[in-house]
Amino acid sequence: LDQSLLRSLRSSGVVNDFLAGLVAVFHAEHMHSLLAKYFRTLRDCETEHLGDLSATDFQWTEENLHRVRSSRQLRLQAIERFAGLPSFIAMNYPRKYSGESTTRRPAKSNWLNQYTGSEDGDEMWQSAHQPDVEKLPPSG
Repeated sequence: LDQSLLRSLRSSGVVNDFLAGLVAVFHAEHMHSLLAKYFRTLRDCETEHLGDLSATDFQWTEENLHRVRSSRQLRLQAIERFAGLPSFIAMNYPRKYSGESTTRRPAKSNWLNQYTGSEDGDEMWQSAHQPDVEKLPPSG
């Protein structure tokens, strides 16, 4: 059984390298959906032989344990491979833009979230780019 795990780890390494190469080419959202499908497929390999997941007559056999162990090893190997990619981190953060339009007002700037809202950002932009505004602190 361990020989089959080693074979599957080697072939999974080729797939992981291929997906890691795609990270540099595709947009992060596309890669997010591809990798989510890939990890979901690996996770579903643990229970695909059951057919009906609500069955109560499940028994742990050596084959079932090997299947679960192999699936988890493959997922761990993939995560270890992708964790070294800087763009993989961006895929794990929440989406910056959603498809829904939001009508709520943006939050005010504070020390933790330093961005300009629409009301104070315009004033800051105008005052910073006026020729008569003194940009240096007063001497003295």
